[in-house]
Amino acid sequence: MNAKLAAARAALAVAEDRLGISSARTDGYAVPRYLSAVFPRGVVKGQAYVASGSPMLPYLLAGAAAQAGAWVAMVGIGNVSWSATDACGIERERLAYIPHVDSFGPQVISALVDSFDVLLVGEVGMSSRQARSLERRVRSRGKVVIAPRWPEGENVSMHLASVEGLRDGRGHISSMDYDISSQFGHVRVSYARGVWAEKPNFGYSPLEVVRA
Repeated sequence: MNAKLAAARAALAVAEDRLGISSARTDGYAVPRYLSAVFPRGVVKGQAYVASGSPMLPYLLAGAAAQAGAWVAMVGIGNVSWSATDACGIERERLAYIPHVDSFGPQVISALVDSFDVLLVGEVGMSSRQARSLERRVRSRGKVVIAPRWPEGENVSMHLASVEGLRDGRGHISSMDYDISSQFGHVRVSYARGVWAEKPNFGYSPLEVVRA
């Protein structure tokens, strides 16, 4: 039932966008064209995204916001590929990185919400009560949280689909394809020579899911 409801809501949102109307908040950061099918309203302020799969997805969403001037904080993420953050558009000049917070995670996140626009949160321990309090704080201040776990949020995922340029484990990677999914649909994107692009003729519309 929940899956049908989510599909119906996604279909309604797509239809509203096509007609130029909307019954939901659209205050957010614009995303590149190759992400517009799965994030038609951009990276929405006051929204939490529960991201699974490749760490490239949080980087891409944060990068889109950073390109619009947002300040980004990464907290509780011990292993970061800086070349990947650069490729996704995160500006280091407007980035704070706090890899370890020990038992002070909720306090650190609460302080960051006051000063930063987008928070990438890793494995940070907190109680259910602390999580709900942070969730309300994020929503009321119009900030964005992207984390593998959060009390409430939009489920999004990104998984590596294929790699080109290698044969028998040798050679140089020329391109990588990723599948990205959200409640609004599914898209395949490619990263090659420093450029992200949507793979043509791939994916489905949430309208088709409802009809099925």
